Amino acid sequence: MSFLNFEIEQESRDEFSKLLEQSGNIKKGVLMSAVVTRKDEHYVFVDVGLKSVGRIPKEEFSISTDAVLPEIGENITVLLEALEDKNGDVLLSYTKAIREAGWGQLEEIFHKRQTVIGTVVRKVQGGCIVNISGVSAFLPKSHFPMNTKDVKELFGKQNQCFIIKMDRAKSNIVVSLKNSSENEETANFAEGQIVKGTVKSIADNVAFIDLGGVTGRLHISEMSWNKIKDPSEAVKIGETIEVKIMSMPHNNRISLSLRELLENPWSSNVKSANLEVDKVLEVEVKSIEEKGVMVEIVSGIEGRLKLADTAWMKRYQGFEKFKKGDKLTVKIMEIDEKKNRINVSLKHAGKNSVEEFAQKHNVGDEIDAEIIKISDLGYVAKIGEQLDGIIPKTDAYVSGTLKIGSQLKVFVWNISVDNGHIVLGVKKP
Repeated sequence: MSFLNFEIEQESRDEFSKLLEQSGNIKKGVLMSAVVTRKDEHYVFVDVGLKSVGRIPKEEFSISTDAVLPEIGENITVLLEALEDKNGDVLLSYTKAIREAGWGQLEEIFHKRQTVIGTVVRKVQGGCIVNISGVSAFLPKSHFPMNTKDVKELFGKQNQCFIIKMDRAKSNIVVSLKNSSENEETANFAEGQIVKGTVKSIADNVAFIDLGGVTGRLHISEMSWNKIKDPSEAVKIGETIEVKIMSMPHNNRISLSLRELLENPWSSNVKSANLEVDKVLEVEVKSIEEKGVMVEIVSGIEGRLKLADTAWMKRYQGFEKFKKGDKLTVKIMEIDEKKNRINVSLKHAGKNSVEEFAQKHNVGDEIDAEIIKISDLGYVAKIGEQLDGIIPKTDAYVSGTLKIGSQLKVFVWNISVDNGHIVLGVKKP
């Protein structure tokens, strides 16, 4: 069982204050130790070793379990939000300091499979919110303590919480208050761990693995890198196998993988063929599908050409120009060993048409153009092979006078290589 402690030692505070005095570029978001100097009706004023005094709204201290304001002279931990607010004071937050420090300690508790003290504060859809020293966690209804008849029984009480899922990027923590043997047993396991187990039973698409009192699920998709129709092709009942723990969702169902510990033959073939990102090579079109053109890179290894990679300009992107057996020169953009997939690009195998145009032309140059389309933005003009420019409708010289098929002289107004846009005009810029 663990409690969270967020105080910064006085020695660290003194050292940090010296650094603050020497620094002219203090970054926001840093945790600092502060001394409470006074309190009024609305604020708690603190000294963090800077020239200006910091103030914190009193309501920020209501997140603590006892909801007691700190005393004058007491050390507290705060987070620096800004060196100066509109009143000239240092902008600090007690709430955010507690949360920031709390996340780091909770991650350590989670990885060590320990428990932490939390207080149920309110009911939400599907469960409750638990306050763990200022950090909010979700308690699913399925993880209420056994024999809980009314959720109100949990409110305001301190409980030993077992963290069963944690995602800092999404600010998501899921906890359990169950005091069951299942929680105690799964506490010895963690995502990414390699364990041994015995195949206990086999169903249509899954094998159940006994991990020593705890059952894990091995789905057919995680049994082999090759496609198999039945789990019995990969595992046998009674067989002892080594597996990797892939996930432990908040229902304590452990998901396993066998293939993660096996050599991926697809990856081996890719390496043998010396295929790597940015390599340019000739491929053959094998099939044309709704979301991409499948091409054969080498025997047994296919790649996918997505719509956006068929041409630099959107108007020329499409699959209708390809047919089975076509030879294409493409560039490898991505090798995804998880999905056994290679993404290739036709446009990146050659020069960027807009960039090539920019190398030959400057703003103000006069060029030939043909109107091929009228859009909401203006007149689309063909100015080269698979290369278009746009004449804005706001151009008073052409408004209402051009039609599809019109051929004219235009001037280059703007070239944006990054966005792939060329703006044209009848009037010289």
